[in-house]
Amino acid sequence: MEPILFYLHNMSINASMILYAALTLVAGKLLLMILNKFHEKMATGLEDNEDHIPSWKAIIMQSIYTPLRWIIYVCTLTISMDLLVKDSLIISNKIETATEAFIIICLVWFILRFIKKAGDKWGNESTLDRNSANFITKLLQVLIIAIGVELSLEVLGLSTSGLLAFGSIGGAAIAFASQDLLSNFFGGLIIHLDKPFDIGDSIETQDKKITGEIKHIGWRMTHIITSEKQLIYVPNAIFTKSSIKNTSHVSCGCVYETIIIEPIEPDIFARITDEIHTMLNNLASVIRKQDITIYLNAISLSGMHLSLRIYTKKMSSTDLHYVKQDILLKSYDIILKNGAKLAIDTDTSAAQ
Repeated sequence: MEPILFYLHNMSINASMILYAALTLVAGKLLLMILNKFHEKMATGLEDNEDHIPSWKAIIMQSIYTPLRWIIYVCTLTISMDLLVKDSLIISNKIETATEAFIIICLVWFILRFIKKAGDKWGNESTLDRNSANFITKLLQVLIIAIGVELSLEVLGLSTSGLLAFGSIGGAAIAFASQDLLSNFFGGLIIHLDKPFDIGDSIETQDKKITGEIKHIGWRMTHIITSEKQLIYVPNAIFTKSSIKNTSHVSCGCVYETIIIEPIEPDIFARITDEIHTMLNNLASVIRKQDITIYLNAISLSGMHLSLRIYTKKMSSTDLHYVKQDILLKSYDIILKNGAKLAIDTDTSAAQ
């Protein structure tokens, strides 16, 4: 502090230095005015289509505008200060070093903004699915931040080898203390790479404790909307430890039900199965007619167990419930028309 005060006390600032510094500030102000005018001009009419997706020119301009303003601010100020203190190499070098580090930070800031906006554009234009675009965007952002930190430290004259050595020791301790966090991170990485589901898909875990529609896939958690319209946050590690059924990617629906009928004559039971089979063949929602299965599954004290397995067109779970209801009601009507009745399930073991 004392050398700086001594220098300030003894330095000779003449009128030309003050004039050059003032002209530098004026030039910086003019550059900012030109940049603002250019930004306003470029901000209009730069959309590709009526969906309001920004063009690449708009993305570049939006990404660079704010970082470039800060670069002009800081460079104008540091050049003016450098003109006033040019007789002191120590202060001048410190100012130049800080300016270089700040410019690197602004460039990293610009690249991060550009990557984010470009990822959004790719996702909206469907050149990549939104999930892949988000994954690539996040990966590139982490890489750019790491490079920016490395370059900034080198400019400031800090040793990165010592930081890396300290980071390896600290990283081991942090990794041990945050195993769940790391498992969730790698779970998210596996989801992005293997793509067992995407945003908008309906899924169901093997134990059926987690069911719903995927709303967001993050690095640590996945957001799911349940059938009760509740938002739940599921750690990604769970998906690596359980089988996932993606009901949005099935080729068809399936209805499998068992109807218990009071004991009747074999010929009446056969007539009931034939009529139900004919009814199912005439349903527009049923596909793979050759795979319609109706059979006597068991005979117990409760009655005769009539099992149905039908494959339907691909549809939502709600529509599948309506189709199932229609099939059961029509089957019940056929059973009543043939003089049979439904039996009470007494939960006894089937006769051998």
